[in-house]
Amino acid sequence: MSTVRQDAWNHDDDVLLAEVILRHIREGSTQLKAFEEVGERLNRTTAACGFRWNALIRQKYKTAIELAKQERKEYKKKNKKVQPLPMKQALTEQGESNSSQEHDLSIDSIIRYLRDMRPIEKEYVKLQKENQLLKEQAEEIEAEKQSIQQKYEALKQKYENIDEDYNVLMDIMNRARKMVVLPEKEHQMKFKMEPNGNLQRIDS
Repeated sequence: MSTVRQDAWNHDDDVLLAEVILRHIREGSTQLKAFEEVGERLNRTTAACGFRWNALIRQKYKTAIELAKQERKEYKKKNKKVQPLPMKQALTEQGESNSSQEHDLSIDSIIRYLRDMRPIEKEYVKLQKENQLLKEQAEEIEAEKQSIQQKYEALKQKYENIDEDYNVLMDIMNRARKMVVLPEKEHQMKFKMEPNGNLQRIDS
């Protein structure tokens, strides 16, 4: 079975999903079986159908769901002393008029909520676009962060080099300072002129 992206759902898929689930509720079946049926018909996974229903569609069918549950309860009350029959067979035995009435009620509920669902679909598309925009902005921020990190590392290395050069320079200056005897010192340096014109230091 191929995997279909969630955002590939269309209006008809949502309608089918709602119809199948409401039918399973009326028949006393489970939502899991409904998801499996929809998955087979739409070539989707059961999990994808369940996620779509619970995340987006179910809240728009609250009244229809309650109506389907009520129909299931009424059906069980009428047939609690009789061996339960499949839903289609039960509808046939109850008569064509009753079947048509139940069908009309379900269609009315679906039509009402499909109309209400249109703004939700637009909002869903809007949220998808905003989500994509946020992803792109996050990627740009991450790239800028990496660039700043690289510049920081380069400046850090440059600072360390300058600091090392400064320490070497200070060491040289300290050594030179020790070699110089200032005039106010007790032992001053004395020089004399030699016949050849050179200065010669005289130790005191």
